[in-house]
Amino acid sequence: MKKIILLLSLFFNVFIYAQEKKAENQNSELVSEKAEKITEFPGGMDAFRNLIMKNFRTDKLKIERGIIKTTVIFKITKDGSMTDIKALGGNQIFNDEAIRAVTKIKEKWTPAKLNNEIVESIFRMPLTMSFE
Repeated sequence: MKKIILLLSLFFNVFIYAQEKKAENQNSELVSEKAEKITEFPGGMDAFRNLIMKNFRTDKLKIERGIIKTTVIFKITKDGSMTDIKALGGNQIFNDEAIRAVTKIKEKWTPAKLNNEIVESIFRMPLTMSFE
């Protein structure tokens, strides 16, 4: 049976990008501003990581040995829901399973704030698994 040794990136490489509000100015140009309060998952990032690990079906992966990586990207809406979930990596089966594992998480996030107004944000999470 294959063993999963590391989810290193899942534990150590969490990136939050683009908590931005886009507004049109008089010249119809988009203006981006950084959020003052970032989005948060209830229970913190450890709770989010644990839910991904719980939902992940490693038996679907056909890896004998080696390391596989992907980056899961999703939008956190103003109501805290996750939408537009995508995975960018070289192994499509791993990408699909990462998307499925994240999609099964139904808890809502606390959305980001900008100028005391709730805004949408984009969240990026690299995932790495090592098989021996």
